[in-house]
Amino acid sequence: MRRKQRGVFLVGAAIAVAVVGMLITFWGAQQARHMRIEKGAVVGEALKVLGRHVQGFVVQHHGDIKKLFLSNPGTRISMGGLEMSAKTTDLGKTIAGLTAESVIRVMGAKGIGASPPLAGAQYQIYVYSDNCADDNSKCDINSVTYLSAPIRSTYAAEPDFVASGVAVKKIGALGGISHKDEKNGVYFRFRDGNGIVPIKVPSPDPEVGLIAVRGGNQISVQDVFMRRDGTRPMLGNLNMEERKGKHHNIAGAGDITGIGTLSMKQLSASQRVIAGYTGDDSVPPKYGSASIVAKGLIAGRDIKVEERLTTKNLTVTGTVKKTLTTESINAEGTIHAKKGPGTSAGGNLEADGNIKADGNISSRGTVTIGSGQLHMGKQFSPGSWCTGHSIGLSFEGLLMACQNNQWRVAEGQRGETGERGAQGARGERGAPGEKGDRGDRGPMGPRAEVKVARTYTWYRNDCNPGSAGEVYNLGRWDYCDTVQSMRACALPNQDRRVWREDNGEWTFRIKQVSGVAYCQNFEYEIE
Repeated sequence: MRRKQRGVFLVGAAIAVAVVGMLITFWGAQQARHMRIEKGAVVGEALKVLGRHVQGFVVQHHGDIKKLFLSNPGTRISMGGLEMSAKTTDLGKTIAGLTAESVIRVMGAKGIGASPPLAGAQYQIYVYSDNCADDNSKCDINSVTYLSAPIRSTYAAEPDFVASGVAVKKIGALGGISHKDEKNGVYFRFRDGNGIVPIKVPSPDPEVGLIAVRGGNQISVQDVFMRRDGTRPMLGNLNMEERKGKHHNIAGAGDITGIGTLSMKQLSASQRVIAGYTGDDSVPPKYGSASIVAKGLIAGRDIKVEERLTTKNLTVTGTVKKTLTTESINAEGTIHAKKGPGTSAGGNLEADGNIKADGNISSRGTVTIGSGQLHMGKQFSPGSWCTGHSIGLSFEGLLMACQNNQWRVAEGQRGETGERGAQGARGERGAPGEKGDRGDRGPMGPRAEVKVARTYTWYRNDCNPGSAGEVYNLGRWDYCDTVQSMRACALPNQDRRVWREDNGEWTFRIKQVSGVAYCQNFEYEIE
């Protein structure tokens, strides 16, 4: 009885072990298959991402690639900061030495690596054109990005077509895999709406099972809208306004050429704005009959007018070199009437009416007054401080002169001697001529007491041996002077001085030395 029970137990145990072994085997096979699928998906996704950047490179630099394919052998053209050259293969012209690293650098791709997630494999990029013989050719730029080694089976050297199929499926409609037959040899096989598309691409290791993704400017989604390479014209308007009213800019444009109207709220040009330009850049340039019509014209630099400029109001911050006819000139700067380059004489500033100035009027020559009078609106006190060889009036209307930096009343001149009387008639002696009266001496002006009303001190330190010096405007003062600062600093090329400008304002210059400028205003009390 016990023998029978022992036999049944052994049979049941053997069956249980067999079932468990089958389950483990099945689970292991499924796990291995799942790992192969995951491996193929990762490889396909990485190749798909790089293929998109290669296609973006082809679309973005289509014009440069076309120029490179049409150039002479050995020509190098910069694309995105990298020098590239072309070579000829069985498929036609192609870019020599184009790598994944260079594409990533040119396109600024982030988050992808230059090597695929497959041991023993590298990315191979083939950009070519088979219809780019001359400028009149269509010159379609195509690309194939593939792996240099297949996904191999776990325990064999043969390609793992299960994992490869998953990778191609992950890539999508543009994915393909290399095959071999007697007619075409090794080629990449892709599918589209017309069936199988074979593409022969030279490979450093021509074997089957290589995964690839194709691209090119003709299959780019950007071809549906506006071509970035400029190979196709616009079929409609370029609308930069959204439905919500938001407007976008056109940035970084070169020449904008058109035959219509440019309508803008504001036109800002860093160089010339030409109306009626004929394209002739001869000297002097030739212009058409068009005009610039504007309510207001503001120019930060020169306005060059070949003929007459007529306007009611004109604000100029630059230079007017020829005749300017206007009702009024309002100049914030200086109006010059002087000789220019190549001339020997200066110009004149003429006015039929009055010339008014809130500041000083200076002349190196003679100031001539015709039948008019010289009016002095400001009076001074005798003995008060003055500069230069000036003349002025006292509060009593007496003529004064600036002598030794003080106003002094000018003395009256001696009267002229009278003329000799005419000779009398014959027989009578003429009366002698009267002696001329002596001129009256001008009255002595009242004595004035000078007091300091305000003192201003300005300290500066320029102890840099290579300094070119600094110049400061101190404003209007009665008197200014300068001394060296207590903070001793004096270099061989030092310069420290103050002077008074023609407009009455004082200027302080200091170079490679420390110094103090002090200025004073005075009050005068007349006794």
